[in-house]
Amino acid sequence: MYVPEGFEYTKTKENVKLQYYSFINSNDGKNLKLKKESINDIGKLIDIEMASSEKYDFEDKEVFKVRKNTRVYYIWNVKNILYSICSDIEDEKIILKFIENIKILKNI
Repeated sequence: MYVPEGFEYTKTKENVKLQYYSFINSNDGKNLKLKKESINDIGKLIDIEMASSEKYDFEDKEVFKVRKNTRVYYIWNVKNILYSICSDIEDEKIILKFIENIKILKNI
C-alpha cells in the first residue's frame, strides 16, 4: 500500500466493530487515520448539518469528501465495509493518492 512520503505506520487499534490504522509524519507531526467498520455497526459518523461535500470517482470506488468546520473526511464503502479517512494534511492530492492505492483492503 502507498504511504505518503515522510509518513510511517504507527499503530492499529481494533475492537469487534472497527479498526483504525494510524500514520504519522515525524518531521511535522501531521497524521493520517484510516478507519474501517462494518456498515451494520455504524453509529453517527459525521454530523452533516452545515457541511459541504464533493465526490471523487476512482476505478474501484466512489469517495465522498465531507468538510465540516475545520475537519475533512473522505468516505467510501466496499462490500458492506465503510472506510473513512481523516487527516490534517493540507495537500488533497496526497490523500487522494493514498485512497486510490488502497487495494489490499477492497478484498476483505
